[in-house]
Amino acid sequence: MLLNNPLQMNDWKFSWFIKLVIVIQILMLVVMGLDLKNFTIPIISPLIVFFYLTFIPGYLILRILKIHEMCSVTSLLYAVSLSILSVMLLGFSANTLLPIIGISNPITFIPLAIIVNVYVIILAILSYFRDKDFSSPSFIDTDVILSPVFLFLCLIPFMAIFGSYAMNLSHNNIITMILLALIALIFVLVVFDRIPKKLYLFTVWIISISLIYMSSLIFPYVWGWDIQNEYYLANLVLTYSHWNYMLPDAYNSMLSIVMLGPVYSILTHINLDYVLKIIIPFIFSLLPLGLYKIFKIQTQDSKISFMSVFLFISFNTFYIELL
Repeated sequence: MLLNNPLQMNDWKFSWFIKLVIVIQILMLVVMGLDLKNFTIPIISPLIVFFYLTFIPGYLILRILKIHEMCSVTSLLYAVSLSILSVMLLGFSANTLLPIIGISNPITFIPLAIIVNVYVIILAILSYFRDKDFSSPSFIDTDVILSPVFLFLCLIPFMAIFGSYAMNLSHNNIITMILLALIALIFVLVVFDRIPKKLYLFTVWIISISLIYMSSLIFPYVWGWDIQNEYYLANLVLTYSHWNYMLPDAYNSMLSIVMLGPVYSILTHINLDYVLKIIIPFIFSLLPLGLYKIFKIQTQDSKISFMSVFLFISFNTFYIELL
């Protein structure tokens, strides 16, 4: 059985694509309506908002720009990057323009919800006029998704999450030790061709997200170096519902700190701590996918590319200091 490749929504038949956007838009409006009534569906509501903010604007922009027929990873990275850019600029625009019309607290739920929804609806309309006739979908074989290797790889991130919580609750690192052993085993399986090449990219992401969550979730609070200052500045935006760009701090000039985290926190109703421990690390986990594609272009060899990325993510600089 073949399914439309969700990572290449910019290549779907436009009617399929816009139906998905409309469904997500309606779900987003329902979630936000419930939020106004102080009712949030645990896990489901934040997931809908996260998916909406992280993917939908980017894929709409790709269709407006008529960027098509890239590989899955390239489409994904462009879409996520454009979505993140959209979130930061929308927050910046709200912070700059809304006070002019008398809204003194622009970085709050209602102004951001209205701006984000109007922005996506405008993008959807523009994409219709620009790209309604394009159709070149790619497909994913469900046999690959249901294969034992794929299902085995899907379990690895959950071990990272459970291992971190076991450390937090009982100071027991057995699950984490098993996780590291399994990651080493995966490397050996790739070297000896026990994992098919078509799963190399997925394997890279699984290892990446597992190592990152193993570190980011290890404590119930944010930990590290620069992140403490970043948390402080982002929390100031949440506290005062406004970004004070006059603060004399280099980090205060970065929209990725003073807008991205606060906007996600407000719209998903996730504490800023967990935005920095779950959402931002998820976005960061996509970095090795881009490296894999670069190395593949340079070497024309899937296994060498995998080993090169594995070397990069195996250093603790990747999953501790950069995080």
